[in-house]
Amino acid sequence: ITAWADLERRELDPFGPFLENHVNLHYSTTYDFDGTRISQPFYINDWGRLSNFWWFEGNVHCRSARFDDREVGDGTALERAARVGGEASVQTDPTKRVMGGIDQAVDVVRDALDLNGNASVSVKVLPSWDLDVLPTWQWAFGEPRFAAYSPAPGQYLFGKLDAKSFGLTLRTTYTFAPRLTLQGYAQLFLASGHYSDISQYQSDPAARRPVLHVTDLRPYAGAPGSNPDFEQGVLNINAVLRWEYMLGSTLYVVYTRAQVPTTVLGPTDVGTLNLGAVGRAPTSDAVLVKVSFWWGP
Repeated sequence: ITAWADLERRELDPFGPFLENHVNLHYSTTYDFDGTRISQPFYINDWGRLSNFWWFEGNVHCRSARFDDREVGDGTALERAARVGGEASVQTDPTKRVMGGIDQAVDVVRDALDLNGNASVSVKVLPSWDLDVLPTWQWAFGEPRFAAYSPAPGQYLFGKLDAKSFGLTLRTTYTFAPRLTLQGYAQLFLASGHYSDISQYQSDPAARRPVLHVTDLRPYAGAPGSNPDFEQGVLNINAVLRWEYMLGSTLYVVYTRAQVPTTVLGPTDVGTLNLGAVGRAPTSDAVLVKVSFWWGP
């Protein structure tokens, strides 16, 4: 259940270095059907286009404390602390042969931090060849997050999570002829998570799922039944050859390499970004051929 309000001032006529400019105030609040607040942000945004056709956007924001009812997975709602932050992004002239952009967001929480961003570089190498490079990154640490279920009924384990991820995507298209193209896609993705300062919350297994405040967590003297840390390493590849050999009739030849992302850690292993995880995860390779034929009057 969401209510929101926006107030915007926009200038669509060129002035100074701007072709257009927008300043926006945004407020929203969201509740689930149990009446638990799951979101309440306030943003001050500014975006527009410059006279050199670069696009920019930025904001400062604050988010009130809320409850995440998807964190645990069984309907338990975990409190997420209030935070303040900002985001900035810029994109160069899309009409140029080389276009780039970058976006970076930062959220500051008490004793915690969340950084995430992405970038893009698009190159028209040749009139018939396009190439896109798309890196992404994230680092979040310090907040209590769900780690595991305890062997004791109704007991949840939480830990301060240090999570990192990095991804790199390559996309390319080569046009041999108007009816013959080759498309390629490759994605490398690494992620890890390490839990520290394990804490616990004891609920009544027979009661409805709790709304859990961070102050309700208590130190956990034991050790989790299994290592909650994780490492993920994925290298996915797709290649698609498309040939329209007759008007309306098409041949596709597809190669795919898919990979299961999560590797199993030992009881004492610490989750870290590890390129070697790509080699340990099982893969599936497939070649597909599809032919369509159109006939008509």
